[in-house]
Amino acid sequence: MNIAGAVLLVVLVIVGLTFSLLNSTPVEFSYYFGSTVLPLAFALIIAMVVGVLLGALGVLGIVIKLKRESMRLKKVIKASERELSQLRSSANLPKIG
Repeated sequence: MNIAGAVLLVVLVIVGLTFSLLNSTPVEFSYYFGSTVLPLAFALIIAMVVGVLLGALGVLGIVIKLKRESMRLKKVIKASERELSQLRSSANLPKIG
């Protein structure tokens, strides 16, 4: 771990600790099967994590689609390069590159 990473980690820990201390008020967290009392900071962190996971799921479909398109285009490039090589060899032209 480099120095910048260590400094960033220390800053994040300090911010997280102060956030927890400033938001330690207990709040009731109700869900489908009951409810529980949690510190506000913990409830906010849970909400943030759920939001990140839902956002990742929303982007996952796009990423998979782009990966498939990339693989398809790589196959097209390979086929085009193979065809170009065959054309050059049949025409006895000097290879470029």
